[in-house]
Amino acid sequence: MQKERSKKQWIIGRAPLALLTIIGAIGGVSQAQATCGPPDSVYIGSVCATAANFCPVNYIELAGQTLSVSSNQALFSLLGCEWGGDCRSSFAVPDMRGRSPVGTGQGNGLSLMRLGQYQGWETHTLSVAEMPVHNHTATLSSAAISASLKAYDGNGASPTPSASNSHFQTVAKNSFQVADEANIYGSGTGSPVTMEGFDVALSGGNINVGLTGNSNAFNIRGPVTPLTHCMATEGLYPPRN
Repeated sequence: MQKERSKKQWIIGRAPLALLTIIGAIGGVSQAQATCGPPDSVYIGSVCATAANFCPVNYIELAGQTLSVSSNQALFSLLGCEWGGDCRSSFAVPDMRGRSPVGTGQGNGLSLMRLGQYQGWETHTLSVAEMPVHNHTATLSSAAISASLKAYDGNGASPTPSASNSHFQTVAKNSFQVADEANIYGSGTGSPVTMEGFDVALSGGNINVGLTGNSNAFNIRGPVTPLTHCMATEGLYPPRN
């Protein structure tokens, strides 16, 4: 009993101050703590996080670096080349710098996450398909306008235009006086009368829609607290369940 207690005290005493997982003093210390600790209390390949700016002895920082297979055979047998390397003389460890870990597999309604993948971005720029439906101000320019003035085949009722007689009509014959000319045009003297029966047709032209925005990417990363992620290179070889 005294020997077991001394072992627990040695393990707890060796643990870094910045452990995220508290080692319990009640009920004994597990043979495979998922935390930064001595080689006889963690599994090789286990990952821990610490608020210190370095990893403990027998741990390496997860920065995507390449390791030698011959010098790390146990770790290579667990990681393989999921994160890089040639699988003959070298292999790589995960790069956790600026990344958050997630579980492998496919959760309900979520995307499939495979071991060794890097997914996600810090920023994103909207594509046209992703933009919400909206309107823009359009300006019509360089349009061709045509106008036509209608004349009616009924006899006119007045020799001069007025508000009540403002259409072009057939010139009626006067049986009491011979009129060789029908003077229906003038120099513009007198009060103007708005002519009716005007049809205006618009064809062609260019519709110019004003541009706006700068297509700048926007941040999609939530609040985070960076910690140093470390992986155990020595310790217990994890048994399969």
